[in-house]
Amino acid sequence: MIQNGSWLLEELRAENYDVGISECYESCTFGMFEAIGIKTKILTSAVPLPDGLAELFGIPMPRSYVPNVLGIIRKSSFVFINIPEILDQVKPISNKIVHIGGIALKKPKQLDERLVKIFENSQKGVVLFSFGSLANTDLMPEELKMAYLEAFSTFPEYEFIWKYHLRTNDTLLFSKYPNVHPVEWVDQNSILAQLKTKAFMTHCGLNSFIEGSFNGIPMIATPLFGDQNYNAAIIQHKGTGIYLDLKKVTTMTVTNALKEVLESDRYYKSAQELKKKLSTFPYKPNEKMIKFVEYAAENSIEDELNLPGANMTFIEYFCLDILIPLFVLALLFTYVVYRILYRLITFALHSVVKTKAD
Repeated sequence: MIQNGSWLLEELRAENYDVGISECYESCTFGMFEAIGIKTKILTSAVPLPDGLAELFGIPMPRSYVPNVLGIIRKSSFVFINIPEILDQVKPISNKIVHIGGIALKKPKQLDERLVKIFENSQKGVVLFSFGSLANTDLMPEELKMAYLEAFSTFPEYEFIWKYHLRTNDTLLFSKYPNVHPVEWVDQNSILAQLKTKAFMTHCGLNSFIEGSFNGIPMIATPLFGDQNYNAAIIQHKGTGIYLDLKKVTTMTVTNALKEVLESDRYYKSAQELKKKLSTFPYKPNEKMIKFVEYAAENSIEDELNLPGANMTFIEYFCLDILIPLFVLALLFTYVVYRILYRLITFALHSVVKTKAD
């Protein structure tokens, strides 16, 4: 095993790579970059800036975090973050952070015949319901499925496309709801790009969040895990949708959420405004990434863009080495003033008493 590993490193070393790019969650690759002599390293993150990664580069966060000892990663030239600046929450940031969100966004394609008919048959529009590729909604508890189906049935003017693996026992169930269409796989971005798509019920995975935002579609956010809660919070903050807790899903809560999004113009207007900001942003993510990679390959960038806090101790970072002595001096000064005032007042009272006695 060791010989095979050594052979692989020699093969990689012989390629004389200029730049090494790796996901931030896989730190072993950075050790490999060092071993094969790649000086220029670039970090990528498939989700908004993680707390641990922010701390590594000295980026202040508004809560406590666990120290990270992976110093090699800190020498990366840049960190590519898969979210557009406009979509991310405003936070203190480092010049090493390069937002490339939307780089994986594909051009809409022609819909297949079945989907075309669904859109043609819709009176007021189409709603897409998808929890991504990892969460199988066909495994939902029966009461959850029924809550969604019953809620959808109260909007007969809309057609609902549900990304759903249809099982044998489900065929009869869905046949009772003619405006609900279970689809095994959907070209999500192509559906969201249709003018008749009026809402997107999503788990808020980053790709879904980005696709919904770039297409200007109001969203009903039901996060399941990971960064999805963060993305759902941004949807609420931007006013492009609402939050629906999965634990509180009932026919009534789903119906109310759909009514609010479909019958209120404010979510659509906010979503369209955000779409414009994203589409007219002066830097295209693919062009931006290429330029930063080329720049990193031509220049040695390691520590000069890191915030000073990245190398500070807890005491230095929070200025405790200055604040603590000042606090001690303030206490001493207060004590001295107190003693002086105490003596003066005591002396004055003693003089008054003595005068009255005389």
